[in-house]
Amino acid sequence: GIGEESRKILDTIQKDLFEKAKAFMADNTKKISSYDDFKEFYKSGGGFAESHWCGSPECEQEVQEETKATIRVIPFEQPGEKGSCIKCGKELEGIHNRTDFDLQRHIEHSGKKLDYFDEKNNERFVPYVIETSAGVDRTTLTCLIDAYEEEEVKGEKRVVLKFSPKIAPIKVGIFPLVNKDGLPEIAEKIAEDISKNFAIFYDSKGAIGRRYRRMDEAGTPFGITVDHQTLEDGSVTLRDRDSMIQERIAAEQANSVLSEKFKS
Repeated sequence: GIGEESRKILDTIQKDLFEKAKAFMADNTKKISSYDDFKEFYKSGGGFAESHWCGSPECEQEVQEETKATIRVIPFEQPGEKGSCIKCGKELEGIHNRTDFDLQRHIEHSGKKLDYFDEKNNERFVPYVIETSAGVDRTTLTCLIDAYEEEEVKGEKRVVLKFSPKIAPIKVGIFPLVNKDGLPEIAEKIAEDISKNFAIFYDSKGAIGRRYRRMDEAGTPFGITVDHQTLEDGSVTLRDRDSMIQERIAAEQANSVLSEKFKS
């Protein structure tokens, strides 16, 4: 029946996915036989930093204790800056080669065997442990901290999240200059068209300057404003978040212009 045929199809799909997953793992898995191998592997993926401490007496004792287990960290600041201290600084990611330090302490105090028997080599050993600490929360917070800036513009504070356009949650803000004269209808049509390709936010409330500031705070890279010149020649204003430079572009070319800007 239909149920049986559905199961066959699902089984085929699952088997195919399983085989692809195995092939992917085989191509992307590296056998690590030592901590030095691990360091080289990690370096190839985007950077590696030795332990640092800020030099304060308060941190020195704890750092000396912890580095018995050979801690390595990826600090938020550059190595040598105070912020890269593994005790009081801003640790973005921790990579701890604990060796057999922890397990030996457990063995010592519990009296229990925690070794591992390797049947292939016919030997027992206490395993080394490598701990890594990274996740979505730290990554997200780092992006927010890195992007956040306060600037003075014409005597007023401008708060802006200078996200890379690739990760900005809102790509384009769409604004009618005023809520009359047919401008909202044109802006809504443009918003509908652009939303097919980019995440947009339509905002028609308040002065245009305040709307720009709201989008700056949200990290929106570009803003499109429909004004009275749009009625005359079909052009709109395209505003860049970081430079605040505005240029006129044809409304019908907005998607292609934005696509090029997001590529650059």
